[in-house]
Amino acid sequence: MKRVVLLCALLCLLAPSLLVASFSDELSFLQDSELYCSLMRKIWDREDMQTCIDVYETLYDSVGDRSDWESLCIRLKADTAMARYCIEGPKKNTPNAKTLLKDAESLYARIEKCSSSEQQKVLGAMKSDIKSIHYLLSPVFNIASGLDSTKIIDKEYIKYPDEVTVALMYANRRLYAPAIGGKDTEEALGIYSSLLESEEKLSEWDRFSVLSGLGMCLKEKGCYDEAAAYLELAMDIYHGDEAIIEALKEIGE
Repeated sequence: MKRVVLLCALLCLLAPSLLVASFSDELSFLQDSELYCSLMRKIWDREDMQTCIDVYETLYDSVGDRSDWESLCIRLKADTAMARYCIEGPKKNTPNAKTLLKDAESLYARIEKCSSSEQQKVLGAMKSDIKSIHYLLSPVFNIASGLDSTKIIDKEYIKYPDEVTVALMYANRRLYAPAIGGKDTEEALGIYSSLLESEEKLSEWDRFSVLSGLGMCLKEKGCYDEAAAYLELAMDIYHGDEAIIEALKEIGE
C-alpha cells in the first residue's frame, strides 16, 4: 500500500508530462541465477571482499566454459559488478578490478558476435558500463573512457528507450552527472517513475536502483518526506549503499 500511495503522489507531481512506457528486459534471465542474485546482494550490502569473491568464484565455476549468450552475459555482468566493488567497496583492490575488466572486455567481444537483433539492445549498455569502470579506475588518466561511456549510453537511449538496462543507465547518468555534464533531474525522475510502473518486471537490483534514484531525485527537489520513503524502500532491498545512508542522515531520518 505504501508503494501505491507513493507512486500516486509521484504521478501527480509529474503529470501531465509523464508518459509511461512499456519496457522490455533482455537481461531478465539474470534473475533466474540464484548465485548471481546472491553475488549482487553481497556486493550491494557491502559485505567483506572475501565473501564476495567466494560467491563470484562459485558462480563462475557453475557457468563453466559454456559459450551460449546467457552464460557469457552472466560472466560479464559478474565481472563488471565485482570490478565496481573492487573500486568503490569497503576495501579497494585496483589490480583485481583491472583483471576483471580485461575479462569483461574479452567476453564482450564474444557476446557481440553471437547476439541476435533483440539481444543487441543491451550491447551498448554493456560497453558503456565497461568504459565507465575504466574511468573510475583513474578519472584523470581515463577521462576519454568516461566521455565515451556517456556518448554511448546517450546514443543507445535514443534507439532503445524502452529497454530496462538502457533506460536505467541513462536515468542514472542524468541524475548523477554534474550540471556541466548534462545533469537533468526532471528527466531522470520521469524515467525512474516510468520504470516503477513496470516494477513487477524488474530484477531486485534494478528495482533498488529505481527506488534509490527516485529518492535522490526527490531529495534534490526538496520533497524530503517522499524522498525518505523511497530511499527506505531501497534500503529494504540492499542496506549497504553509503550514498543512501548519507542522504537519509541529511534528510534527518
